[in-house]
Amino acid sequence: MIEQNEEVDLLANVEFKCFIDEFTARVKATSHLPLAEQRQLDAAYTSKKNKSYESVHRIENLEILDLEGNKIPLRVYIPNQSKNLPVIMYFHGGGWVFGGIEEADAVCRRFANHLGCIISSVGYRLAPEFPFPKPLEDCYFATKWMSENAYLFGGDNKNIIVSGESAGGNLAAAVAFMSRDKQGPKLSAQLLMYPAVSSLVR
Repeated sequence: MIEQNEEVDLLANVEFKCFIDEFTARVKATSHLPLAEQRQLDAAYTSKKNKSYESVHRIENLEILDLEGNKIPLRVYIPNQSKNLPVIMYFHGGGWVFGGIEEADAVCRRFANHLGCIISSVGYRLAPEFPFPKPLEDCYFATKWMSENAYLFGGDNKNIIVSGESAGGNLAAAVAFMSRDKQGPKLSAQLLMYPAVSSLVR
């Protein structure tokens, strides 16, 4: 049992260290390649690691248009036929440069089934083609859209949660700030997984 404030050396775990070493070697071996090719290899690597894809009651693929006419892909995972389910907005990781809806598919399926929540996975635009604040604007708009349309999927617009891992955790935290500052959707919670954030509180 881990005591509070006790430091954990993750690299002492053989499987975790093997994963980190493999990941580091792969990045070094592909860093000289064109970005499009790096993204293809990253997607293939993620697909290879995600060997278990759970069945979900219903999955909807759609595109929404922001105020400037940009298309934002969404993949909505609906775990059951219940009404007023919590809705988790999920922003994938990848350093703002890699990743996407397909790469996040396996984890979103598991979240939907095991948390009993609707998961809305957002295909936000990636840098460097679309630098900050474009990815953040996509995530905020998608969150606002889902808060207004959650009922279409059996979701509760009063129970919207923002979530993400790594770069996606950064975007989730930033969306929470934007929602506060713009008097946008009232969020129930943040679920941030190893987010790229500082300890500075505004």
